[in-house]
Amino acid sequence: TPMPHNGCRPPKKRRL
Repeated sequence: TPMPHNGCRPPKKRRL
């Protein structure tokens, strides 16, 4: 899996 989704903590948003 390239990017596993964490159920405990939310995914970090990328700053463009």
